[in-house]
Amino acid sequence: MIISHMNAATEEPTKFIPAKDFQKPSVLAETLARLGFPVPSSVTKLAAAGQPLGSAGFRVTLDAVDSALSSTVGLKVHQKIALKLAIERAGLFEGKR
Repeated sequence: MIISHMNAATEEPTKFIPAKDFQKPSVLAETLARLGFPVPSSVTKLAAAGQPLGSAGFRVTLDAVDSALSSTVGLKVHQKIALKLAIERAGLFEGKR
């Protein structure tokens, strides 16, 4: 028997993102890293100190966040919205200061 569809072996695995308090800088930085974003050490240091993350110069786009969230499990729609709001409030969306 010939296997005609090998998509499951070539697709990126689904990521589990635990629902947490995304308003905490350390949780937000950890979540962005779990989503596959290259979180710089400057952001990690600010997060560890409980400081606002936006001052580090790291930015993401809404499209990139939506794309990353599309391959996740563990978050309901309202939790994904809460994550996006936390990213916005932290000043991490491109074009926001």
